[in-house]
This record gives sequence, C-alpha cells and structure tokens, in this order.
Amino acid sequence: MIFSIMFWNCQGALSHDFQRTFKALVHNYKLMMVALLEPKISGKKADKFILRSGFDRSYRIEAVGFSSGIWLLWKEGLHVEIVVNHKQFIHLGRSNSYGLVSWIIVIYASPIRTARNMLWHKLDEVAQTIEGPWLLRGDFNAILHPFEKRGGSLCNNRTCHFFKDWFYRNQFCDIKFSGLSFTWGRGTLLK
Repeated sequence: MIFSIMFWNCQGALSHDFQRTFKALVHNYKLMMVALLEPKISGKKADKFILRSGFDRSYRIEAVGFSSGIWLLWKEGLHVEIVVNHKQFIHLGRSNSYGLVSWIIVIYASPIRTARNMLWHKLDEVAQTIEGPWLLRGDFNAILHPFEKRGGSLCNNRTCHFFKDWFYRNQFCDIKFSGLSFTWGRGTLLK
C-alpha cells in the first residue's frame, strides 16, 4: 500500500471553500493521512468537520481561541500510535505491514518566541528516543535563511540561531520545494 500524507497550514477550516478544496485534494491524491495546522475551530465545530471528512480515525490538539491547533486524520488500516502529545506537536509512530516503524512529528510552533524556544528543547528530548526514519513537517514559525521571507521585521539573530542550532544539531535535511517562493502574506510580509 502506498502511503500518502498531506500537511496543510489551512488557517481556518470552517469555510465552504476550504471544505470543498479539502475533499477534492483527499479524493484526487487518495490521501491516507492528513495533518491540518491552525484550523481555528475546536469543540463541536471541529467534531462536525472531522465526522464529515471521510477519515475513520482522528486525533487533535485543540485550537486556543482562533490560533494554533493540530488535527491528524487517517484512514482505517493505517497502524498509528500517538507517542507524545504536546501543545505544539504530535509525535506518532506508523508501522507498515512488515513491522517497520517510521516516526512522524507534526508541528505547529508557537508564534511566541519563548514558547517556541521551549519547543526546540522538548524536541531534542524526543530525538533521543528515535531510531529509524523520522519526518518532521508543519509550521515552525521560524526560518533557516533570510531569503525565506520578504518584508516585516528583521530576524532576531538569537531567535534564528535557536532554530538553526536545533535543526543542524539533529542533522535534519531541508526538503527543497518547487513552486511559489512565498505562500503566505500579511501587509508587506511574505513567507
């Protein structure tokens, strides 16, 4: 079975446009798992969306007000175990039919610098427990290189160094992309 997963910082899951696009992507790409970041809804509204999503299983970290939140949705037949539940990430193990385990961490890092810096320390602890393939995806609310954003305030060197140090200390590989350089904007800031 081919394992297909999508990570999407949707910044709101309530609109009809989002729900229509979500269903089309799930259908067209035959997605087995979806991680939605920053859905901006929780409680009964989240329950209703997840029930209609077409996925058999789910796990979520509730949004706080209109920010944060992580939803993980997957199809029946995937062997998923939630290992760590943290307010900024979900760490899960996924085993295949051969018993091989791969590790996935879905991150929505806090936009608040002090909380985000604590995240890097917590993920260092998690890194000590992992053997084998490890995939981290999500919204880090931090950048590795200055060319990854345009406009806005200058990157605080100390803040950027926390993320860079954590990234390189754990020997991560930045997966390159194709397409638009910036996918998010507010005012003159592009990321």
